Amino acid sequence: MKNSLFHRLAVAVLCLFTFGTAGANQFEACTSEIKLYEYSYLGACGYEQTDTFTLSSSSYVTWVRIWYDSAQSPSGISATLTGPGVSLSQTTTKGGCYAGWCEGKFLVNDTLPAGTYTVTASAASVCRNPSGASTLVVYGCAASTTGGTSGSNLLVNGDAESVAAASSDVTSFPGWSTDGNVTILQYGVGDYIAPTSPGPSSRGNNFFYGGSVGSAAASQTVSLSFAATSIDSGTASYTLAGWLGGWSSQNDNVTVTATFYDASQRQVGATATIGPVLASERGSATSLLERSTSASVPVGARSALVRMAFSRASGSSNDGYADNLSLILTQGGTTTPSSLTSRADCVFGWGERTYPELFSPSGAVSKALGPYYYRYYSQTNSYLGITTSDAHLIYLGLLSGNALLDLGVLTTWQTQAGCQ
Repeated sequence: MKNSLFHRLAVAVLCLFTFGTAGANQFEACTSEIKLYEYSYLGACGYEQTDTFTLSSSSYVTWVRIWYDSAQSPSGISATLTGPGVSLSQTTTKGGCYAGWCEGKFLVNDTLPAGTYTVTASAASVCRNPSGASTLVVYGCAASTTGGTSGSNLLVNGDAESVAAASSDVTSFPGWSTDGNVTILQYGVGDYIAPTSPGPSSRGNNFFYGGSVGSAAASQTVSLSFAATSIDSGTASYTLAGWLGGWSSQNDNVTVTATFYDASQRQVGATATIGPVLASERGSATSLLERSTSASVPVGARSALVRMAFSRASGSSNDGYADNLSLILTQGGTTTPSSLTSRADCVFGWGERTYPELFSPSGAVSKALGPYYYRYYSQTNSYLGITTSDAHLIYLGLLSGNALLDLGVLTTWQTQAGCQ
């Protein structure tokens, strides 16, 4: 364990001097990708050269997956993407392959306006399924995941209204990455939940349900980076809410969770959960009941994975129902500076005891200067501190070439140091 700090510093410094800041904007707007458009088919394929997809709203697109026959195009494929104000051409990056079919990655990394786009491959080797649609998938993040606002719903398509009134099952829709079983359906279709059934007063046309399988799931990731300062000062809170229910006396149900992750995709804090709503809570009536939970956003959180999980208890349909889902983050309250500095002092003291070769003499006086709270170690000519704006641990000294080095969120080091 003692060498872990040396290792982390050495790796960070190596990256700093090898790459400089060239990769600073590499990850652009998406904390985590979702499928903005999908038509997947794993059966027999014919061939086509051109296909289209439609974005219902302005979206940040990271890449487009083109599934092609490697026997027809052994050297890969080139492609063009054209649409409203867009004309891009490139040789696709080869991804994974299965049974001779390979994934061509057409990189976009830009915001595309709503509209219909055409992908044209260099050869007629793209998989076309018997219904005439190719296995085209568009990856990216919807507008709200690139920078939300306090007090607004961070979920895309939480109300199932991104598609027209769904008189038949719709299993591919914006905002959510699904297992292909979660379904959007219109209120009043068949003997499912009706527009007049107990539920939200502003319910729109559609709702989510679990399809016709025993279990089904859909998820989306939203960025919380816009509230980083409030989150790391402990003054940000969230509310996860939705209307959940089921059919008659059956216990088919849905559970909605929100799991929080830091910038390195490590889970922080506890998972928030609403549901399930069972038949006994609904009085054995086909209905939706409102459920919510609220708490502080875990310090260090930079994204939240929201997941719907549907479970069938009986019957042929998975009649867990959901509508009007929301994840709302609120910034406010007051922070206690002494709490942040006391946590920092605990980590500083641990560093002095564990790594005297880096931080000597021990017991240096902590000082505040602008956005920094730090200690200077005269014998080793080094600094250990935090940035008070986002509660990150920082280092400056010999191992960083006397350049300021961000060591990550303070809470990670608190855990390692055993600080409360």
